Formats: sequence, structure tokens, C-alpha cells
Amino acid sequence: MTGYRLMRSLGEEGGAVIASYESQTSMDRRDATAPGVGDAPDVRVRVYGPAEREGLLYIHGGGFIMGSVDRFDATAMRIAAEVGAVVVSVEHRLAPENPLRAGLEDCYAALVWTAKSAGELGIDPQRIGVAGERGACRCGDAHGTGWWWTRVVLPVSGGSRARRSS
Repeated sequence: MTGYRLMRSLGEEGGAVIASYESQTSMDRRDATAPGVGDAPDVRVRVYGPAEREGLLYIHGGGFIMGSVDRFDATAMRIAAEVGAVVVSVEHRLAPENPLRAGLEDCYAALVWTAKSAGELGIDPQRIGVAGERGACRCGDAHGTGWWWTRVVLPVSGGSRARRSS
């Protein structure tokens, strides 16, 4: 078994368990599909939270080689409940089955979809942020988007940064 496959199997079957989360407030959770960038396939996203709030694109951990929306479901639900934001969690493609950039493109596609769907999702389109375990800072950087803010828990590069969009 190759390194990434072993890591995935440990992460999904026997690795660190992400605790479940039961919100004290009423929370919605639904799956949707964001169109892929260019010829890329559509991207599964999961939307959590109350309406009429800030929006947050959450990029799950795993270094673009492992992880999933399902694995980080409790994390995204907790962020939505405790921050009071609508959270969109992206199911990006994983390397090495796909080029590493494919996961980044999926995150960008989910960010674009979130912005275009803001009204339908109950999000203020001027208040959309990006957060995640590692890849969050790369999503906006790759395309020069004017994201509202970003918070990276375990940065790949550059750490946390905040910038107001114009």
C-alpha cells in the first residue's frame, strides 16, 4: 500500500476521530453541486447554517490527498453553529488520482458558486470568507479573488490573513 493510501485508510478507519457535534440551535444541512471550472467535473458541497448571515467556504483538512466533507462534517457544523455563519464545505478532488491543482480548482469553483448563490443561501454577498485546515489561503491566492477574510488553522503557506474586498 502506498503512503497516501495508507494515510487515507488510517484517517478514515483508524486514525484520529473527529468528535460528533450536536448544535444547541436549529441548523440546516444540505448537499448541493457547484459547477466545475472549465472542463472540470462538478463539485459536491455541503451547506450548513442559519440564514441571513456571513458566508464561509470551509476547505477540509488532508493536504489535498485525503479527507472529505463527511469526515469533517462535525467541524463544519460546529463552525456554523458557534460562529453563526452559513458554512459551505467543499468535497474537492484528491491527489494523486487527480493533479494536485484539481483540488484547488474545485475549491475555487465552490467559492464562485457560493458567491453566485449567496441570495439563495441566505448569505450577504459582501461578507464571504474562506477558512480551512491547510488549503484555504491558496484558494483565493490562486485566482486573485477579493475574498472578505480568510482564517487558516494549519496553513500550507502564508498563515492567516485578512483583506477586505472592494
